[in-house]
Amino acid sequence: MQPTQPPTVPPQAPPYYPYPAAPATMGPTVINKRMVFAIVAVGLLLIFVAQLGLQALRLGGAGGSAMRALYYTGALIGTGGAMLGALASPRTDGNQKLGLLILAGFLILALTSRAF
Repeated sequence: MQPTQPPTVPPQAPPYYPYPAAPATMGPTVINKRMVFAIVAVGLLLIFVAQLGLQALRLGGAGGSAMRALYYTGALIGTGGAMLGALASPRTDGNQKLGLLILAGFLILALTSRAF
């Protein structure tokens, strides 16, 4: 009697791994009123701190230059936030857009005038 051989298994192809799915793309970012308020509030807070540092503490030299930089940075952030809310937010109505544009105008006026 001959020894029995184990049954042969036909070779299989390697497992199929599909290409990874493309990551889901993000939809358009909606700029809500809370985000606009926070950006404008940060800008106005920086302006307030700079004015407080220059007027109340009578900082001069490097401190005065740092406070001026803080003032200009706050004015730019506030202007950017107001313009962002007025022009890019789909949820603001006409009166809110007008108010934000006026606020941006006042902040640009603060940037260009000699407040110090």
